[in-house]
Amino acid sequence: MAEKIYDLIISDLHLGNCSANRINILDLLDSEFENLIVNGDIFDCRSLHKLTSLDFAILERLEYLQSKNKCVAIGGNNEIYVNTKKYTSLNFKKQYVWSRFGKKILAVHGHATNRLKFWMHLPERVTDFAQNNDFKVVFAGHNHSSAIKNINDIIYVNTGSCLGWVTTYAVITSEGNISLRYKVKSLKNKQTNERAYSY
Repeated sequence: MAEKIYDLIISDLHLGNCSANRINILDLLDSEFENLIVNGDIFDCRSLHKLTSLDFAILERLEYLQSKNKCVAIGGNNEIYVNTKKYTSLNFKKQYVWSRFGKKILAVHGHATNRLKFWMHLPERVTDFAQNNDFKVVFAGHNHSSAIKNINDIIYVNTGSCLGWVTTYAVITSEGNISLRYKVKSLKNKQTNERAYSY
């Protein structure tokens, strides 16, 4: 029996940016999963005047998924400068906490805030915060640098971005696997690489 995707985590879509990989994003949104976490920077605050029909199709798909309780949208640093209600009905959270297989998980975009200033130094100080708050897995974005690491028994995942030729994203599967996956723009649905940890 094939693994099911429980959680699909993406970040840094930067809609409006000419480098946003809209086809890969739509492919991911149309894939099979139970829960989607969009971990910040849905918009590109400097490119709102360049939003395309595909960008609005992505927003409509996210709104639909959120209406079915299948999508969590987390605000990133770009959302600070965007009147999001002008473009979407999505509700944004500062962070998201959930559990899988008895493990506490955190998703946070990673830009500096008054409460979590050290997120600017990802992933160096993520371990201390995770351990002090009983998180076993932390998902971040923001710096567009995809990574999956086991740091002192804390799994740190940065989902990179949806910009350019390669789109990176993470999944948690029904078998308890966490993996960082890649899609190449020119090869629809082709996963060219995968790095995974089980927990």
